Amino acid sequence: MRILLLFALFTLPFMPSLVGQTTQETAFLTLINEYRAASPRCWDGQGLRDWPKDAQRTLSYSASLSTSAYQHNVTMIASDCTDHTCPGEPSLAERVTLAGYPAGWDYLSENIAGGFETAQDVMGAWQQSTGHNRTMLHCRSRAIGISTVFEPTSLAWWYWTTDFGDVVERAQSAPPPPARPAGNLLQALDTNGDHRIDDDEMDAAVNYWVTGAPPPGFDRPITDDEIAQVTLFWITGQRI
Repeated sequence: MRILLLFALFTLPFMPSLVGQTTQETAFLTLINEYRAASPRCWDGQGLRDWPKDAQRTLSYSASLSTSAYQHNVTMIASDCTDHTCPGEPSLAERVTLAGYPAGWDYLSENIAGGFETAQDVMGAWQQSTGHNRTMLHCRSRAIGISTVFEPTSLAWWYWTTDFGDVVERAQSAPPPPARPAGNLLQALDTNGDHRIDDDEMDAAVNYWVTGAPPPGFDRPITDDEIAQVTLFWITGQRI
C-alpha cells in the first residue's frame, strides 16, 4: 500500500489544489460581510465616511469574479509572480470580462495575498494593511469573488485573490465556477473528524481509488487528480 501511495504521489500530474478550499472561501465571505456590517464607516476613495444610504454593506458572491480570482491565483503560481497583473496576463478589467462579469460596471478592485492558510488569517492580515482594508470597506463594492489555491511546490503555498465589483450579476446568467473536485471529498475521508488526512485515512483513500468504490458520503469514485491532491493534504498536514 505504501509503495502504491508513493507511486501515485510522484507519477500523477500536479495542479494547484482545489480540494477542500470551498470551506475557507465560504468562511471568508462570512467574515468580510460581518466586518462591513460592524464598520460605521466605509472608504469612498478619498477618505472614510458614514455609509451612504444606498450602499450595500453585504457583498453578494459572484461566480464570474471568483473565476477571475481563481485564474489570477493560478497565474501567480505558474509565473512565480505576486502582483495584480503578472507578465503576459490581462488586466483586472479584461480578466473579469473574460470570466463573464456583466458589462456596465464602474468600480473594480482586488486584494491578493500569499502564505495564509485560513480565511481568518488572511482577513487579519488585510485588516492590518491600510490599502487592503480600504478595499474591503469600499463604499461602492456590491459583489465579491473569492479564490484560495493551495500549491505546496510554490514559495507561499496558499494564494488568495478577492475581486470586487459594483454590479451584482443575475444568478442565472453567471457562468459556472471553475471546475473542481467535489468539495466534500476530504470531509468524506476525514472519518475521525480532526480536519486532517491521517495515515489510516490516506490508506483508505488509496483503496477507494484503486477499487473505484466511492467513499461513504461521496457520490462517485475518486479521480486521479483528486488522489494526488488528497496525498498532498496528507503529506503537508494542511487542515481541511
